[in-house]
Amino acid sequence: MQAVLLHRQGASKRAISRALKCGRNTVTRLLTGHDEHASDFLPVRITSTQVFIYSHDLRCIATHDRLQKGQLGRGRAPATPRGEGFDELGQEAVDFLPGLERAFPRYTAHHARKVLALRERYKTSDRVAAIKHALRFGAVDSAAVARIVESQASPRTLDEYACRTGSASAARGPAPCANMVTSPASKRPRSRE
Repeated sequence: MQAVLLHRQGASKRAISRALKCGRNTVTRLLTGHDEHASDFLPVRITSTQVFIYSHDLRCIATHDRLQKGQLGRGRAPATPRGEGFDELGQEAVDFLPGLERAFPRYTAHHARKVLALRERYKTSDRVAAIKHALRFGAVDSAAVARIVESQASPRTLDEYACRTGSASAARGPAPCANMVTSPASKRPRSRE
């Protein structure tokens, strides 16, 4: 109420926030009336699909839809990728995902994306071996898998990666691309001696 009085007297939001020792967003909320019933006990009616909030004079002041069990609210996405991308790595990777969920319940998707991002630099067999190694020692973390694969495998070259992802025959095996350089000696200029 003091914020409203100061505002009616011509004080700016900045001056009100200094006087009340609160933030400007709080002052804006106070002035727009969103906190009018914040500390009041209000009657509520809950149905199977909606929640109705009433003021003291039994006038409906807010209505909210109820979510079904398991349904997520506005702007939220599922926290875990539920095997997307892990299926192609094999059973070890599928077993790795629940360990990530237990170790990092709030950041599972972040760690899963980090593990899947190793696809850009390393072969599938190297990634699977690193996940097996991490599972064997209980190191269920994206950084641990990255350290293991970096220490045990050599990264793919750009030509190898472009060849595997760009060709339709990538699923058949490691067939060489036509534009792939096989040895650095074949590109050296010949001397005129």
